[in-house]
Amino acid sequence: MLARVKSSPLSPESLQKPSDSLDGTAVSSSSFSDTPRASGTCSPSSTTCAWTHTSFSAQPEQSVGNLRCSHKKQCKIKKKIFWGIQVVEALVWKNWELGKEVIKHLTLKNISMKIQKLKYRLPTTKFFFTVYPQSIFLSPGMSFTLPVFFRPLEEKEYVDHLSFVMPEGEFSIELRACLPSHQLTCIPTLQMPLCAVSDTTEAWFSLYNVGDLPTFFTWEVPNPFHTLPSTGLLEPGSVCQIKLVFQPIVALIYDVQGICWYGEAGEQKTTIQIQAVAKCPQIMVYVNRKEDEEIDPISFQKVVDFGPSPVGYSMKKCIQMFNPSLVNAPFRIETNRILYEDDRVFSSPTTKGVVKAGAELWLPLFFRPQTVGLKSMDYFTILLPGNTSQVTFKITGSCIGPDLSLSQYCIDFNWISLGQRATKSLFIQNDSDCPGFFMFEIDNQASVFSVEPQSGVLASKERKMLTITFQPTHTIICYRRVACLIHHQDPLFLDIIGTCHSDTSKPAILRPRHLKWYRTHMARGLILFAPDILGTMLREKKFIRDADGALVLRQEISGSSQPAKYPSIPPLTEYFLDGTSDTAIFPPTVTIEPVIVNFGKCSSNEAPDPVPLCLTNHTRGTVTVAWTHKVTSPFRVEPDIIDIPPLKNTAARLCFQPQFPNKIYATELEAFAYYRVLRSFNNIEEDCTVFPSWCLKLRAMGHTYTEEQEYSFPRYTIDVPKLFSAVSSKCTSYRTLLLFNSGSLMLSFELLPTSCPNITVRPTSGFLLPGAYQIFLLSTIPKGATWKQHKLALQFNFCPKYIKEIIMMSREEPLEIQMESGKILYFKPTCVGSSSTMPFKVRNTTRLPLTFEWKFTYHSSKVVSVQPSKGTILPNESMIHTWTFSPNVTTDYLIRAVLWVWDAGAPCLPFPSPPPSSVPSTTIPSCMAIPSSVPPSTAPSSSLPPSKVPLSTGVPARHSPSNIPPPVPSNSRLPLSSDPPSNIPPSILLPSGLPPFETSHYVLKLVGEGIKASITAKEKELDFGNVLVDSEQRKDMILLNDGNCTLHYRLFVEQTLSGPCDPDVLKTDPIILKLEKMEGMLCARSQETICLTACPTRRLQYTWTIRCSLLSHKDRECSGREVICKATMKGVYPTLSILDACGMGSAGGITRQHLWRLFSLETLNSYLERDPTSWELTYRVPTRHSTSRIPSIYTPLLLDFNFGASPIGTEPSVVFLLLKNSGVVPLNWSFLFPSDQQIDLEFWAEKTEFDFTELHQMRVQDNEIFSIVPKSGHLQPGQEQTVEFIYRHIFDGTDKLPVLLKVSNGREILLNFVGVTVKAGEKYVHFTSIKHRFTPVTIGTSLPPRQIFELYNGGSVPVLYDIQLDALWNVQNKNFQHPIFQCLNPHGDIQPGKTTQVFWIFSPIEAKTYTVDVPIHILGWNSAVIRFEGVGYDRFIMGNTAPFHSITTTDQTPTVTRLIVPGQVAFLSQSRISLGNIPVCSRSSRLIFLNNASEKDPIIFSWDLEASSIIENVILKVSPMMGTAAPGENIPCVVTMEASQHACFYSLDLVCKVYLQKTLNQYEIELQAWEKEKARQEVEFTITENNLEGLLQFQSPGKFCTVCDPGRKYKTLPPIQKQQPYTPPVTWNLRNPKTGQIWLYPEAPKPCLLYLGLNARAHNMDDFLRNFFSQSPRFFFCPPFEEKKSEGESIMVEEEPVQSTFSKQEKQIVRDILTIIIRGLLEDRKFHEDVQRGLVEAIPYFSQFWSEDSARMRNQKYSSGHASVSPSYEGEEEEAIQREDKEEDTGEEESWDKGKIFESLDGSLSPTSSIQKRGLGSMLSEMNNILQEESSRMEKEVISRRPSFLSLRQSILENIIQNIMIEASRGEVVLTTKPRVIALPPQQPLVLASESSPELKPRRLSRQNRGFGPLQVPRLQINSGGAEVVT
Repeated sequence: MLARVKSSPLSPESLQKPSDSLDGTAVSSSSFSDTPRASGTCSPSSTTCAWTHTSFSAQPEQSVGNLRCSHKKQCKIKKKIFWGIQVVEALVWKNWELGKEVIKHLTLKNISMKIQKLKYRLPTTKFFFTVYPQSIFLSPGMSFTLPVFFRPLEEKEYVDHLSFVMPEGEFSIELRACLPSHQLTCIPTLQMPLCAVSDTTEAWFSLYNVGDLPTFFTWEVPNPFHTLPSTGLLEPGSVCQIKLVFQPIVALIYDVQGICWYGEAGEQKTTIQIQAVAKCPQIMVYVNRKEDEEIDPISFQKVVDFGPSPVGYSMKKCIQMFNPSLVNAPFRIETNRILYEDDRVFSSPTTKGVVKAGAELWLPLFFRPQTVGLKSMDYFTILLPGNTSQVTFKITGSCIGPDLSLSQYCIDFNWISLGQRATKSLFIQNDSDCPGFFMFEIDNQASVFSVEPQSGVLASKERKMLTITFQPTHTIICYRRVACLIHHQDPLFLDIIGTCHSDTSKPAILRPRHLKWYRTHMARGLILFAPDILGTMLREKKFIRDADGALVLRQEISGSSQPAKYPSIPPLTEYFLDGTSDTAIFPPTVTIEPVIVNFGKCSSNEAPDPVPLCLTNHTRGTVTVAWTHKVTSPFRVEPDIIDIPPLKNTAARLCFQPQFPNKIYATELEAFAYYRVLRSFNNIEEDCTVFPSWCLKLRAMGHTYTEEQEYSFPRYTIDVPKLFSAVSSKCTSYRTLLLFNSGSLMLSFELLPTSCPNITVRPTSGFLLPGAYQIFLLSTIPKGATWKQHKLALQFNFCPKYIKEIIMMSREEPLEIQMESGKILYFKPTCVGSSSTMPFKVRNTTRLPLTFEWKFTYHSSKVVSVQPSKGTILPNESMIHTWTFSPNVTTDYLIRAVLWVWDAGAPCLPFPSPPPSSVPSTTIPSCMAIPSSVPPSTAPSSSLPPSKVPLSTGVPARHSPSNIPPPVPSNSRLPLSSDPPSNIPPSILLPSGLPPFETSHYVLKLVGEGIKASITAKEKELDFGNVLVDSEQRKDMILLNDGNCTLHYRLFVEQTLSGPCDPDVLKTDPIILKLEKMEGMLCARSQETICLTACPTRRLQYTWTIRCSLLSHKDRECSGREVICKATMKGVYPTLSILDACGMGSAGGITRQHLWRLFSLETLNSYLERDPTSWELTYRVPTRHSTSRIPSIYTPLLLDFNFGASPIGTEPSVVFLLLKNSGVVPLNWSFLFPSDQQIDLEFWAEKTEFDFTELHQMRVQDNEIFSIVPKSGHLQPGQEQTVEFIYRHIFDGTDKLPVLLKVSNGREILLNFVGVTVKAGEKYVHFTSIKHRFTPVTIGTSLPPRQIFELYNGGSVPVLYDIQLDALWNVQNKNFQHPIFQCLNPHGDIQPGKTTQVFWIFSPIEAKTYTVDVPIHILGWNSAVIRFEGVGYDRFIMGNTAPFHSITTTDQTPTVTRLIVPGQVAFLSQSRISLGNIPVCSRSSRLIFLNNASEKDPIIFSWDLEASSIIENVILKVSPMMGTAAPGENIPCVVTMEASQHACFYSLDLVCKVYLQKTLNQYEIELQAWEKEKARQEVEFTITENNLEGLLQFQSPGKFCTVCDPGRKYKTLPPIQKQQPYTPPVTWNLRNPKTGQIWLYPEAPKPCLLYLGLNARAHNMDDFLRNFFSQSPRFFFCPPFEEKKSEGESIMVEEEPVQSTFSKQEKQIVRDILTIIIRGLLEDRKFHEDVQRGLVEAIPYFSQFWSEDSARMRNQKYSSGHASVSPSYEGEEEEAIQREDKEEDTGEEESWDKGKIFESLDGSLSPTSSIQKRGLGSMLSEMNNILQEESSRMEKEVISRRPSFLSLRQSILENIIQNIMIEASRGEVVLTTKPRVIALPPQQPLVLASESSPELKPRRLSRQNRGFGPLQVPRLQINSGGAEVVT
């Protein structure tokens, strides 16, 4: 609920309108800030809004004149049109008064095109009225005004209506009088622009006062919205512009409501829906977008590396900031606040800004280093508003200074004569990229040596030649060590030596080796003795010479210590401690005081007073000092040559004689001091005792300016650093200053005494020539950790006005490390045996690079470790130390660690700083007459030049020669500077290798807990399923960590392969399961998904065992490997198979079996099941890869697709193949013609000459002789697709085309499409192959099976074939006259498009392969030689592996029809019936269904058995033969085959012709109409008068019906026959006469042919019982007697191989004789009695030996004998037939004879014994019943053995089962229903007198054994295609 905001009164001046705003817009200007402000609130619970705004005044009289609101334009009156009359919608009265009448006019205008008539009715109330109603007529375009009066009586609203009536209807106008009211309106919805969080956007909208009164308003909007103004007053009709400000603090989608309260009490409101979207801004920072960015490996921060940058120069780099969001992204940049402002070397001029949405901004960064050799580092953070996100990047850069060096550091002039001048040159070069400023500290005008140029600058990599000049003024040894001062580099030293000779004086010549010996003697304290003294001691053997030739005391050689060497002195130390100040490294030999003389202001007219000088000799020998004096110099020392006794001093005067007024004079005087014995080389006995001279320097200056005159204005440039370089405690910091004289006059400078005494400046005074450089060296020892300011005052040209104040800061850098992560580090709970890591962040807050080292106890080191444990942290660097916690037991741990830090740049042991003192006294060794104590030193000497060290290196202020320590190795131990803290264990006091003399330490507490945990997998088993070989499959394995600690793990994979492959290969096969990560970290109570990628390389079963081992982060050791998951996968290839094939068109006559052989489909399927080779996978998908028209082949497999042969011009040969994806993965298949594999080349790139093969293929492809529809497809697993192959018979001859069958990622097989087109009328027999192999036959069989060889006639005419049998006779002669090969029908004919079967018998006598080449002649055509092969085998040797048990037929076509060709409306449930192995003379039946797939049309079917190939004595029967099938109906058909008595292979094709009933009906109607027309035309003719004499022109007798011929005038119409329309040649241009309509013979509809294949192999009875005895009860044996051929049966009587020819008369005689014999036997009564007597013979005595086993053996023997011996079987059956014919005639006679027998028995009894007679009568009656029962039983047994009865019984059982199956197929019977059990009553046993007939039971059994065996009940076998009835 929004709360109302009440406005507070303000002054009218607070409301102003900007000058540039539009009228009616009220905005807040800058003056708002000067007015009182009020904070607006949205609700009572909301906080104070951060946005402050100005509230408008609530007083009406104050706000009306100040709120300049624009008036809204008068709105147009809304009008309506009623049937052509235009009128306003309503009349409204406003601002009316009580009692006054107000008139308004209502105007009606006719805008139609006709005259309008109107009538009106008065208003219903009395307050509105008008004139009396009258009719109004308005012409088009005319108007009528009607006055309406309003007279109010009360102050309320009035509403009424004024109605108008027109012929079209009625309409009314509203009359309304309104009271004055407040009404404000605004837009309903306002969409704010997108805004970033913590940013601001604004929008404007208008507030309208549509009321009648001035209205106060107050806006109430929720946060983060604010309105300006929030309150105000609007006059009626005015509008005010409201500014809405949106300042979100959270990224949300806002859809809020703003309320404007107004009205008298503020109760009215108007609302506006405010919609806005606040988004979080985002900035992406790119350091280098085009190349790989540098990322810090620990903190993962982006790094901006400036690289080496020259000191004092600014380097610039820009980083790119990109805003990918939709809102502007304001930002600000934060830097490190710890650094001193003047110490910042990284800066950016941009501290804040805005990156526009979708734009980019370049942020400049500058790097200006100040300290040479220091690597600087800083961190910049880009913060977004509200700190929603931040980007921190690290900036690094190193400072490089100049790297100046001299080509040589010693210039040797040897000796020259006095008055001569010698010159030498050397090179100075800068090897750095930074410019170098240099200055040689020598006055070329006042010294015997001069260096040109004396100062200058060297650019990057520049080299400059220096010229050294030597012009001595005295015959002395001259040596001067000149310092080369370099800005931002340590000074260099140049040794210049030379000797001056004259005719009278020849001092010893000084060479460079003397300098080396001199420095060694200086370190040993021997330079304080004159050369003659050292020579004398050398002769006295007190000194000896070392290996370098220098002198050394004998005691030092014999002692354990080594002789002293000249130490390596830093150049800055050597420069500052050169002996001119109070401190020196070695004791000085000769000193001068003062060293600087300033004469101040002098007059050029008179010389000032000389300044006394004091020269002191500190040696033990007499020293001569010779001053160098130039004639032009105003300064001169008197005397110029002075001898100073040992350890004495002497005085001299410095005279100044200025020559010119208003001039500055300055110079550096030079004097050389040397031992007096060196004046002549004759005084030197040992060369090693030659010492160089000592150069004494004296600076003198003065000027001749007067106070009234203006001093020369100095023009200079000075480079002054702001800070001293960072050093640690008690170390010296150095800096260099560069002064450049940019004027044209000489410039003098002097350091005023008021300068800071803590800073040492060298030089303190001097002069600069125009264009020269002066370099100052400053040093200080900072004290205290706070910044201290040092002021230096440098006065120029002796004028107090020209003073330059230099301010520098310095401080002693504390050894501080900021532990940003705190003083306690908590580890997460860690598994025992594993480890966990925690980062610990430390920061170097000093300006020094610090060396650190962590120390903890030995026992703790087994639990915790840190990386890095020691190292260097740069200034301002944040470093992350990674602590590793590895618990070994389950417990809590508390460990203390100490971090030691010290200055990384400080020397291991700095030079001590003793208090300044005078020249220390030395003692002479006891072996010398004078003290000769030499201070020991072990520092190694260094070769020239001296080494360079950075300026920031701390060096002490003063050292005594005796205190120069040797360099301390890094592993040496030094004591700590302070006492250790008491709370640190002693074992962690000192780090490895003691740190320098001052260190700092920090204590860190480590807290951790050791627990136990493990890693498991969510799914214990993963199944990748079936994966295509060489393709990847991914699965996710989820690892679970249910413990409370983080675990580091490593996974191991073990692979197991199974499948058909070499085991040795499987062992070396690499593991193909790739894990996304093998190692990782799993947090506590979390899970991680690892992607497993498997890429199988073989078609095998893969099994992987994934084990997991926990790692120790410390040493990466593995614990025990536990199985967490098992993964399985099966590598597969896409498998394509051919399920079915069907031929149509010209190929319709090819049987399915023969078609499978023509297309080699079995071989193709076997190829497709194999794995592809690597060559076949060269192109995994169909690819155009060849530039030749005959592409390269990458497969070794080649098959023929033979389309057979057909005459030219016939319909195409169409073959449908049913493809199925028999694999488990989807596949893509393609048939690629050669053109599909060829790369499309440009015309110029194609070759123009083709060979015969290319031309043939081009003809085949261009004419589309072979075509495939479709050529490619995609099949899901189990999906099937029909492909149509078409061969068009366009050109005669043989057509061939290589087509590549490509299965993507699978097999690649080359199919050779072959087809033959025969010329019209030409004979052609198609031979599939020139080789035929018979089915293997066992040796020793008496009746080998017949086998089939097929011949196909591909021509258009019948052909006769003749098989030559000569080769068969040759084989027979070679095999003991045994017929190995027999051809049963060597001659015959083949109809066009049909297949003929040639029957062969292969009868081997040996277990081997027989081969014969048989010529087959085609009469009138070519001949072919076919090689027939047969294999004979021994079944006793081969056993169960014999082919007899496995091979039943060579037909491998599918049993169930899968292929449905276009237009097929019916199909069979089975396309092939395989009877398997059957015995001869057996009957087999199968039940199939004919299904009508049509939903509307009924079909008519008819079985054609004549079209099938029928073998001798084989009866085929289909029931029903023809019929009708309703739409969707299934018609059951029973196929029965009775095998002949010969063993044979059966391959029969039955054809079912299917017609649509409607097409047959239509054909019958057309046929009846055609016959009716034919009958009419036969009796009708027309006589015409025109052209009676001639014939019709352009009429061909074969094309049109001819009425008459040329011989006859009139002729009867010929019968109508099928004719083709006449098409005249195109060359005829004659106009044909109009002919009558030709009624062609209606064409019969073509049936849909359904082929049913029937395959079986018939075995003779012996072989069948021997091999398939268990299956013999399944078959019904039918006798081979001749029966009447019924409808639906086909039979061909078998012809005997050898037949005799009889005449008709002979046949008639035989028939008559047999008739008489048979008739006589039938009429012979005695014959019948003998037969009956033989049936009632007594039971033989041996029946007592009967048993069930012997009966079973007799049955088996009798059955086999009965089946094998056909003549006896035929005789018995013939006798049974005869008995059956006479059964009725003999029935009465047999009963009469039985009555006679009983009568004779009654007569023979005695009439006297009535009791006996009655007993005998009962016995006879019982005997009679037994005889009748036995007779009836025997009669039934005889009947049951008759073939007719057996056939009848078989038929009944078959019909029963067929009826059951038909009812089940229709749903009337459910065969799977559980049978009901009915309890029957107990059966009463039949009681017979066993004693009267004890032989009946065995007799019945014996009689039963004589029959055909036990009755076999037929059993039903059901398969997918139908039912099979077996008995």
